Amino acid sequence: GETKPRQSSLWTAVERAEEALKAQAVAASRKVFWRNLKSLLAGEGQAMAMESMFVQRAEDVYEMLMERNRDMVTDHRSLYHLQSACLVLSAHRVMTLQVGMSEERSIRAIQKCMGESSSPGLLERGVRLIMRFSARLVVGRDTYGALVKASRDIVKLDWGDSFEA
Repeated sequence: GETKPRQSSLWTAVERAEEALKAQAVAASRKVFWRNLKSLLAGEGQAMAMESMFVQRAEDVYEMLMERNRDMVTDHRSLYHLQSACLVLSAHRVMTLQVGMSEERSIRAIQKCMGESSSPGLLERGVRLIMRFSARLVVGRDTYGALVKASRDIVKLDWGDSFEA
């Protein structure tokens, strides 16, 4: 009887921490994209040392696209998907129309900025590590039920509530 309130408050704290982490992950992915784009433009040499200006222009286009489509956001996952689409579109517009990159080079550059990984399996290892950590946070008698809920939450994290029928 006494463990229920403790479990409930612990679960609430874990859920709040999870929401904060999701929001930070979305924001961090955007910052990494812009940093990668600036580095890539500097490395390509095609931006003629005006990388910061081109990245700022892409950020301005991104902000306009996000604002225009903000009503599509229903959860962190849909925000991440919208953000990704706006990042790609804004970077593509600036690289092709203002920097003068070809369509093909622009797409390859965006793939690199999005984190095209040279080490396959890194994401899967990260998810497994997070799952083990989450399982350790769950204390109480119903560990199996908590793990089932966590596995369902992983699916929601991936697809988001906006994709439910």
